Amino acid sequence: GYNVLPGRVAATAPAGNAAQAVDVAIGDGLRLGGLYFGGEPLSPGAPAVLCVRKEQVGLAAPGAASPDDGRQCVPAMLRASSFQGLHDEHAVSAGGVELRAIQPALAFEQGAVTLTLARADCLVLPDEPSAIDQTENP
Repeated sequence: GYNVLPGRVAATAPAGNAAQAVDVAIGDGLRLGGLYFGGEPLSPGAPAVLCVRKEQVGLAAPGAASPDDGRQCVPAMLRASSFQGLHDEHAVSAGGVELRAIQPALAFEQGAVTLTLARADCLVLPDEPSAIDQTENP
């Protein structure tokens, strides 16, 4: 499954391979970066959603992760963990936004953690109202 996080484009830059690097402002001061592969470039302020698979959301003990490896590191709170067989599913909140992460069992308990994401694992899409929404709410 995916975490689908609505927000607004905060910044953009060319990323090569016809991609656009996009920072999306999500929640209360949370800003995450991803890649957009659409034809028409996104503009700052435009509504967007950042999508990332649960398996791509990393969790580390506070201070154990560093952005030096190219990953985005965000302070977060581990709210709950649920055993799923070979892995656990974790509920994490950052900037007032809840994300899900799937990982092997963690060596730490609920509380402060560092959320880690690679920009390349985060897909950004325009968040435009669908035709159905526009007909229902003219």
